[in-house]
Amino acid sequence: MSETWLQEYIFLAFRLHRAVETTYGSPFVEDYWGPKALRKLVEAEPETVPADLVRQAMALADALPVQGFAPNRVAYLDKHVRAMETLARKLCGETFTLAEEAKRSLDIHPTWTPEAQFEQAHALYESTVSGGAGGLAERVRAYQLTFAFPQEPPDVLKEVIEQAFAEARKRTRALMALPEEETIEMQYFPEKEYDAAARYQGNYRTRIEMNLAATAAWFPRLFDHKVCHEGYPGHHRLCAQGPASCSAWLHRADHVPHAGAPMCDQ
Repeated sequence: MSETWLQEYIFLAFRLHRAVETTYGSPFVEDYWGPKALRKLVEAEPETVPADLVRQAMALADALPVQGFAPNRVAYLDKHVRAMETLARKLCGETFTLAEEAKRSLDIHPTWTPEAQFEQAHALYESTVSGGAGGLAERVRAYQLTFAFPQEPPDVLKEVIEQAFAEARKRTRALMALPEEETIEMQYFPEKEYDAAARYQGNYRTRIEMNLAATAAWFPRLFDHKVCHEGYPGHHRLCAQGPASCSAWLHRADHVPHAGAPMCDQ
């Protein structure tokens, strides 16, 4: 019965993907390494109305406890099904408070930050970027631009990015073993709707997409925010660690990484 449940889980994810693309113009399923035929089945069927997506998510949640999965896998799948149900309810027009949506979609419990903390941050900014024209936001932006990396010629920025990845790989290898076959492939874009992204390709390979304009503008965050987060010891390292760890479940049919759901170990 568990195989049927997993197929229905995948079908729900791709039906939601179509609904989200139609409604918001953005993807829901970010990557998928399961059977391609299952995705094609959903692509060939009529688009599912949101109310039916809610019912399908609820049915999956009700049936999950009797599938015989290990407890940690049950916890993982339950959180993802709840996140998909929440999104389907939003597509139906249902609304949630910020705290409710964060809990249901991301499995986090946000707490209120006192206004005094933001006032202290504003005061710190004011002391750093005092003087100059414009309001605080304009002056902070102008200050940040003084650290921007020249975008011309673009090959220079690409060379610096690749040197940074090589240095991060060296430092990561000094701390932990990496597969000899692991590698990254860089893909650069003059502009992109996001700063950077890691797309695992299988066989220890990851394609890392870089927005050159954003990277140049926020150059001081290149190493920690982009290189280490997307590459070493971040997403690429996690996915390429090998069959003994992450890659074993990356290729399972039920691992469908999608936006708006919690990240948790199985």
